[in-house]
Amino acid sequence: MSCTQLAIIDNHRLFRTLLKDTLQQDERVEIIYCSGSGIDFLKHYPVLKPAISIVSMGLADITCPELAKRVASCTYACPIIGMNHTNGIEENQAAQEAGIINIINATDGLSDLFDAIDYIREQPVRAVNCSEESTYTVRPNRRTREHLSSRELTVLRYLADGYTSREIADELHIAEKTVGTHRHRIKTKTGTKNTPELIIHAVRNGLIK
Repeated sequence: MSCTQLAIIDNHRLFRTLLKDTLQQDERVEIIYCSGSGIDFLKHYPVLKPAISIVSMGLADITCPELAKRVASCTYACPIIGMNHTNGIEENQAAQEAGIINIINATDGLSDLFDAIDYIREQPVRAVNCSEESTYTVRPNRRTREHLSSRELTVLRYLADGYTSREIADELHIAEKTVGTHRHRIKTKTGTKNTPELIIHAVRNGLIK
């Protein structure tokens, strides 16, 4: 697996420093930019051209959805992972509407972040003609919606067995709100609206047996 160049934009200085130091220890990634300002990132973006950007949902100088829209309007548009420090559902919805496919809670494990990075890396990047220019962006296809991380598949299996979010959290030794985030992500990727619909979809498409 080749090295992936990442940009980190988070106005929590301690968090972004720790995240940068931790990610740099992994040979799969290279941190090429780290800042607390979304506006400064946009100024440098045309030159940086990161493969993936990790952006805080709570930036002080620009909202994450607005930053995502500006990146998407560039000739080169990289995928963005939203970093949610508050677990706000409204923030997640606004980010998804802006084209951010992956949303990670700051309380999630590092493995969840790498799942999101690997998930994005596996998606094809297509050229889309806009007037006389070509904009590069990731377009979700059926495979994109069906691709679940190992943790998401585990949560899905527990749901199929009738476990509640509290019971799943106890089994996996994670916070109940983290289970809620996984459930939201699973439904988003599979295009389902509730748990019964999700289970039927999962069985029909071989996600669970």
